[in-house]
Amino acid sequence: MRWKLTGLIAAIATTLPVLSAAAQQPVCGEHETMVERLNGKFSEKRVGAGLGHDGQLVEVFAAPEGTTWSMLVTLPTGKACLVGAGEAWQMPDGANGSHAWLMPQR
Repeated sequence: MRWKLTGLIAAIATTLPVLSAAAQQPVCGEHETMVERLNGKFSEKRVGAGLGHDGQLVEVFAAPEGTTWSMLVTLPTGKACLVGAGEAWQMPDGANGSHAWLMPQR
């Protein structure tokens, strides 16, 4: 299950920049600045993260109650780009902010 989720995040992270670029230029900046903007403007906090095969950090941020969410991809250089955003973010049942739901059930 963990590897499926990581693969899904990686697939989304590599596809979304292409889709975003077709519609508009992605919003980019230094990682710390981008995180501060997501927190300041939307009250979003990190709810998930993973590493891509090429060293990219993929993070999902969500506001309380899931009203908004954003996906940020950060390169090893520290440049971060917003590659996706939306509304109605939902955590899996039983997640409660922990990563226990990623672990395989025995």
